[in-house]
Amino acid sequence: MGAIVKTYFESTTIDHASGPRFRIVQIGGWPQMDQWLSKVGETTGWTSGPVTSTCINAPVASNKYLLCQQQFNPQKRSLGGDSGAPVFSQENLQSNDVVLYGSLVGEMGVSTVMTNMAQITFELGPSPVTWQFCASGFGC
Repeated sequence: MGAIVKTYFESTTIDHASGPRFRIVQIGGWPQMDQWLSKVGETTGWTSGPVTSTCINAPVASNKYLLCQQQFNPQKRSLGGDSGAPVFSQENLQSNDVVLYGSLVGEMGVSTVMTNMAQITFELGPSPVTWQFCASGFGC
C-alpha cells in the first residue's frame, strides 16, 4: 500500500538496523482522543504523542481556517519543513506495519495540527497510486 521513511526516534537519521521503512498496511479514519500518533518530519524526524482534540478549526491566515482538524502533542514539537509529514499509528511496536491517519499541517499553540485521511480522501478522492511519503531530506 505504501511506505514511510523510518528514522531513529526523535532523530532524522534513517534507521537501517530495524528496517528503513514503515509499511502502510491500512488507511485510518478519524483519530480518537488520547490515541497515540506518530509523524516523521523532515526537520524533526520521528516523534509521537496523544491526540488532544478531534475537531478544531485551525487558523491559517487572516479570516481563513482549516475546518475540523485534529491536534496531537508529540514529545518534540514540529518545526518548519515538517509540514506534509505522514501521521500514523504503529499498532504493534514489534512491527514496522502502520496505519496512516493523515498529514501534518503545522503548529498551533503547543500542539501539532493534522488533517485526517477521511478528510483528504473526501476532498481529493481515493489515491490512484500507491501512497509513498518520503521527505526530500531523507534522500528516497
